[in-house]
Amino acid sequence: MAKRKRHGTNPESAQRKRPRNSSTKSNGDSHEKPSKQLEDDTPCSGTCNKRSPSMYPNEMYTVAWVCALSIELAAAKGMLDETHGQPQSQPNGDPNTYTLGRIHEFNVVIACLPADGYGTCSAANLVGTMWTTFPNLKIGLFVEIGAAIPWFSGDSIRDIRLGDVVVGTRIVDYEMRKRYDGGMVKNTGHPEKPSKILRSAIQALKADHQTKSSKITQYIDGMTQRYAERGAFTYPLGIPDRLCEACLSGGKCAGGGKATKPQSRPDRPDKHSRIHYGVIASGNTLCRDRDFREEMQKKFDAICFDMEAAGVMNNFQGLVVRGISDYADCHKNDDWHSYAAASAAGYAKLLLSYVPLNVKHAGSLGYGTTRAPEHGVQEMKVLDWISKETFESRHVDHLNRLQPDTGDWFLRSRQFKRFVGGIVTRLFCPGMPGAGKTMISTLAIDFLRREYQQDPMVAVCFLYFDYRIKYDNVTELLAIILRQLAAQKLPLAEPVRLLFEKYGIRDSKPPLKEHILTLQAVLLQWKTVFLVVDAIDECPSSNSTRQAFLEDLHAIQANSKLRIMITSRPNPDIVGVMKYGGARFLEIRARDEDVKAYIKGRLRKSDGLAGQNSKLQRRIKRQITNAADGMFLLAQLYIDRLSHLRVPRMIEDALTELPQGTNVYSDAFDQAMHRIESQVTENKELAKKALSWITNATRPLSKKELQHALTLRPTDIVFLKSGMPQMDHILSVCIGLVVLDKESGTVRLVHYTAQQYFEDKSGQWFEDAKVTIAKTCLQYLSLDDFRGQPGIDEIKSHYDRRRYHLYNYSVKNLAYHLRGTLPQLGRELMQFLTHDKLTDTFANELFYSNSDRLYTSPCHIAAALDLDGTISELLKDGHNANAPDRNSRSLIYWAVEKGHFDVVKALLDSGASANSKGPLGETLLAIPAEDGRIDLVRLLLSRGADPTLCDFHNRTPIHYAVSRGHYAITKLLLQESVAADLPQQASLLAGAAEVRGGRCLDLLIEQGCNVNHVDSDGNTPLRSAVESKSVTAVKRLLQKGASADLVDEETLESASKEMVKQLKAEV
Repeated sequence: MAKRKRHGTNPESAQRKRPRNSSTKSNGDSHEKPSKQLEDDTPCSGTCNKRSPSMYPNEMYTVAWVCALSIELAAAKGMLDETHGQPQSQPNGDPNTYTLGRIHEFNVVIACLPADGYGTCSAANLVGTMWTTFPNLKIGLFVEIGAAIPWFSGDSIRDIRLGDVVVGTRIVDYEMRKRYDGGMVKNTGHPEKPSKILRSAIQALKADHQTKSSKITQYIDGMTQRYAERGAFTYPLGIPDRLCEACLSGGKCAGGGKATKPQSRPDRPDKHSRIHYGVIASGNTLCRDRDFREEMQKKFDAICFDMEAAGVMNNFQGLVVRGISDYADCHKNDDWHSYAAASAAGYAKLLLSYVPLNVKHAGSLGYGTTRAPEHGVQEMKVLDWISKETFESRHVDHLNRLQPDTGDWFLRSRQFKRFVGGIVTRLFCPGMPGAGKTMISTLAIDFLRREYQQDPMVAVCFLYFDYRIKYDNVTELLAIILRQLAAQKLPLAEPVRLLFEKYGIRDSKPPLKEHILTLQAVLLQWKTVFLVVDAIDECPSSNSTRQAFLEDLHAIQANSKLRIMITSRPNPDIVGVMKYGGARFLEIRARDEDVKAYIKGRLRKSDGLAGQNSKLQRRIKRQITNAADGMFLLAQLYIDRLSHLRVPRMIEDALTELPQGTNVYSDAFDQAMHRIESQVTENKELAKKALSWITNATRPLSKKELQHALTLRPTDIVFLKSGMPQMDHILSVCIGLVVLDKESGTVRLVHYTAQQYFEDKSGQWFEDAKVTIAKTCLQYLSLDDFRGQPGIDEIKSHYDRRRYHLYNYSVKNLAYHLRGTLPQLGRELMQFLTHDKLTDTFANELFYSNSDRLYTSPCHIAAALDLDGTISELLKDGHNANAPDRNSRSLIYWAVEKGHFDVVKALLDSGASANSKGPLGETLLAIPAEDGRIDLVRLLLSRGADPTLCDFHNRTPIHYAVSRGHYAITKLLLQESVAADLPQQASLLAGAAEVRGGRCLDLLIEQGCNVNHVDSDGNTPLRSAVESKSVTAVKRLLQKGASADLVDEETLESASKEMVKQLKAEV
């Protein structure tokens, strides 16, 4: 087993420009650690380090992944499904460098031994210090390369080859005292086993492998597809698997391969790694001795050597996984290191898929270590209920694109330092398109997280708006901020826990007012909270979401220590709001030194430009800097324009033709499209099709989704993977207009201005784009792969979403892409809807609940998709507008539940009843009354819907409107409910009190509701107000004559001090 190579310090990282007061870490990375008291003449930050702190507290990481070499670390990182960054905090006594991320549903900590620090002692030291930083680790994986002990019996079970995986069911610690021609063994440790939870997972995995193939190869392929630079981890084709002939035959091995030659082993029928389970011998000495190897095999039944496992197992009950890279013989073999590391990492990832999610019941990972209580699983459930969006992957993507030494002017600016210091609480940073606003936001977020990562009373939250992602309401945005804030302090704050208990347990979402109140309560628990909002101009304005969001932020800030930084294009409406709110302004405009640093970095990476003479390179820098005029995007487009050129004269000609003037972006994109048009036909069509999909998709497409969309030909009835274009080729033919975000795995246009350009000129470049995309979605959904199965369960298991990557997108967005295309695609749509097996598979993906998936007719699907024209055609063909499905739900019920106004109107026009009920007796009118859809409420009322009709719970539509605080709907329904017995409708008042009163409460009291009515359970409106902890509602009810005597002692105990004061004053 040859001594393994280790990479040294990255010279580029070590030689980066260091600002004043910079400090250098021992691992060679350098960055400035600025003082928390920022003076106007002191730089805020130095070089940006791309390893930003994680959004998740250290307590939420439950899996420790330890490796020894840089090649093993790279393989481990490649297995992450999501990257998180650095720990939020790290004690001074912990010198380890960590990579944090997610694999499956587990938050994982990856740590690597320091350079030249191999052996059991070094491994023990690393693991021993992990507990101080990550107190809730429950699962330990020690994953690296190792040396196999060849098996001579001919037993195929022990036929261990290079690239195979050995899993240590037991670890034996040995010590070898060398002699000149041999050695002796001393067993110095106790045989340790992995934890019970890991042993159980191994058994489940082994059982599956009796009938299923391993997914290790799939994981390795996925890693190499996501990261082109990790192509070295693939199977080393053409590299023989060799074993020393002398070692194999029992002869004397001269060592070094000089007197003996290695013997190639016969090939296996496939190239997949095999998994072997057995004893791993671990010690501090390299083994290349046949006699010692045989002794270990005979004495301990060992099948593998390593040099760190025993040290790790002395600290935690983890699992040792080794990828075989040599045979512990005299022949050093580096050729298999990468693939062996990837195989071991693939097995570790595979095993985690068999570990139960609720690891809090697992035994302690460390021996004799006192552990903090495990909160992770339940708290992650609550956080995901609040919002699944964290923006963490997007932040890492932006960090990865930053060029060193850019943006320092902003961090040094007086206004930003005043913002950090608290003198300025609202900082507005406008900038022209392409000026680098997102870069500045990313730098600010990274600086703030680093500056305050050791301060438990300071939080940093952020939003990255994107024109491709639409937010329907302010509630979604505040939920993202609440989730980020809640995740930074565990256990969860009491207001967050109460919000989940009130709404999350029944899987509903709280209204906007509840979000605001909870967010305000959580903000009070922090000394300072920074909020950075990037590109607020890309937040939807058509439905007033942007205006309402800014107003709510300012209202929330008035009662908290919240500091807000916002970037935007200089939109007049946004500028007006920020001025009115008293924000300080700091314009973002790329400085010449930033543009020059960016160009310098791009020139180094360009094969064609990097080789040009220094005089030409200086001219490139000078002319592009001048032409870009403070716009990073223009510099990027100009470099892309030159990057494919090799001849100096052609480069000089292109420099003289750089677009300038008022239409500079449009001219630059025109040039790029003309370059695409000049390509060969196949490349031109591929580029235009890719750009059309990215421009017109409803959301960012993943790499695989785009590849599948570009694979289908008009006549295909099966998906042919052989026709799928490679992502590198797609990016190449799009000549810089398309970018792949590696962290999120999505593709996008280079900038928002590119989206605007293609939307304006869609007809010029993308002929019939909407029809083409809608037709592709229908074609994909109609592939033979989804036809002909005998039942839904078989269909569900037949198609694998990971294989058919465009299926989910096509299902969820078919209705959107069909709008305006029905005249051209009506026939194809009707063929699809009337094919039972296709619609069964489609419904299985479209609907979340099993009840929706079953027994769905073409009409029900058309109603759910808001296809009013198709509904009309189906009804003309004889379908019954009032026909229920087998769950007693009518077509109009489906349409009302989905909120599709036009479909509801079409069904009412066709004779559907406005007073039909759902399977649980719910009335149609109650659905939009609860959802706040006043347009549907008015429509149903105009068609005869009865507002006094009760459901099985004896609740009318007014109850549902009041429970959500919908004042306008409540007022409308009250006007229509002349026959209602309002004086005795105490439950209406109770519902209004539960949502913290407001205008609905006053309206009901004015209409005559009895404030002291006691229901059959002894509840009163005042009691409901106290239980919901609404001081405002308590005050209003007391002012309107509610009796405090009707509130029992038990309820009073849960009241706040202010409520008790109000109630006692009344008594």
